[in-house]
Amino acid sequence: MNSSRFESLWRRNMLDGAEDNSQAVFLAVLAYYREAHRHYHNDEHIDHCLALLTDVEDELVDMDAVELAIWFHDVIYKSGAKDNEQRSAEWFLQLSEGRLHDELRQKVARLILNTTHDSNPQSDDERILLDIDLSSFGLSWERFQEDGDNVRREQQHLSDQEFYRKQMRFQESLLKRARFYFSDYFYRRFEEKARHNLTRHLEELRSRGFFAEPSS
Repeated sequence: MNSSRFESLWRRNMLDGAEDNSQAVFLAVLAYYREAHRHYHNDEHIDHCLALLTDVEDELVDMDAVELAIWFHDVIYKSGAKDNEQRSAEWFLQLSEGRLHDELRQKVARLILNTTHDSNPQSDDERILLDIDLSSFGLSWERFQEDGDNVRREQQHLSDQEFYRKQMRFQESLLKRARFYFSDYFYRRFEEKARHNLTRHLEELRSRGFFAEPSS
């Protein structure tokens, strides 16, 4: 995680007269992403997302809002919790109060909440953010497996049956979408590989006797 990049981003969006706390905020963010229980939702995931963001910056309406959302979208991560995104957004709002412009703060919080992937994005910036977050599905099969293993390591409180049932339900829902990736750039770059990886992965899990949990 690049401290200079983060601190520059934070400073250029600060309110006039606000005390510069960019370094302290970066160190707090870094400490969260380097918690011992993180194996996928860590600083490497953020670096991966930021690299992809640079590739599509010309397609964004508000580059800084999307970048801030990337930095903060997984900052609070408790294994098994259902409110990680909510708590991440709240932590961002708390840290940025009186430091960043309110319009930007609220936009970033909404973007963070969208990374639950529970609803369809409504803007180009939302589409690109969600695509970036799921881009690892479209990497090489070896990287796909490695990422999956790391997510499993974060969920050690679940049995294999519990973990894979939940994962398969989410992954099957992605395959049922007309497009896995919402934006044209990520559709062209990752769609085919992501579908291939997920289809292969699900077939292997079914061969081992795992099946998706029923929809509620």
